[in-house]
Amino acid sequence: MKEKDSLAYAIWSQTSNYVAKQKEEESLEAEEFTRIFTNCEGNKTTQPEENVVMATLVGFALLILPGFAVIAFLVFATIYIVPLMTDKNLGLMDALKKSWRMATKVPLSNQVILMVLYLIIISLGSSITVAVLFAQPLATFLVLSVYEEHLLGDARKLPAIPSQDSTE
Repeated sequence: MKEKDSLAYAIWSQTSNYVAKQKEEESLEAEEFTRIFTNCEGNKTTQPEENVVMATLVGFALLILPGFAVIAFLVFATIYIVPLMTDKNLGLMDALKKSWRMATKVPLSNQVILMVLYLIIISLGSSITVAVLFAQPLATFLVLSVYEEHLLGDARKLPAIPSQDSTE
């Protein structure tokens, strides 16, 4: 019976020592973390609030801004997919390729303006519940009008087909 008690005591003491050691290491890590972010490695003039603001700005610059860039690129590249798939009966990949070709035509500034207007209309419409019912059709009509203009521009560039008289 004494052996069981001594074994239990040994296990308990080892566990207690381990837990105390872990708590000590955690408190040292917390102290180091606090020291770095409150004193900025010895700079006594830096306030903790300034560090939070800086961390927030860095996070915004590294995460949010690239997200906006990805959204803008996707809208830029895929804005004509739905009209191409419905009007020309193209598959997804063919419509994506054709949409990219149409989007990168000269002048590129027209496409950038269309993209910005589209994103503004959709963003404003999404911010108000009822406005979505008006914003989405407006944005779609905007894209369709530019799409038709691209198609008419392509049709104007084609050579005229000579007419054949059947009175020979």
